[in-house]
Amino acid sequence: MENGCRNAECCNRRTIMKKITLVLTAALFFTAYGKLYAHPPGDVRIELKDKVKVLMVEVSHGVREPEKHFVKEIEVYVNGELQTKQNYSRQYDVMTQHAMYLMLGLKKGDEVTVKAKCNLSGEITKKIVIDDKIITDNDRDIPAKGMK
Repeated sequence: MENGCRNAECCNRRTIMKKITLVLTAALFFTAYGKLYAHPPGDVRIELKDKVKVLMVEVSHGVREPEKHFVKEIEVYVNGELQTKQNYSRQYDVMTQHAMYLMLGLKKGDEVTVKAKCNLSGEITKKIVIDDKIITDNDRDIPAKGMK
């Protein structure tokens, strides 16, 4: 027998152990490799288009293949209560995911929280507080407090 095996049963055990070790090593490698390219969204931009009460959300999430690696979910909370949750099966483009939500009844002091989740790994949360500048009826679009 080869490799110091004294009988066929011993050789079979060693062969099986080698195969198990190889499979586990490969699984660990591919898991680590996948996590290398997975990353949470980078930023969330939130604007309230006051005249029409539309909340505009733009999630920065640079990817190579938006069909395979994308922002899978956006949740919008007002004062801690979930208002809407939207799921996606791909990203709008290689840099961003866009969403628009009709937000009637927002008032001064309301806290709007947007949470965006990557389909592979990670999430980002951004909060804004509605102030007097946001709830005016100006014809122009006013960015929400807390935008970059």
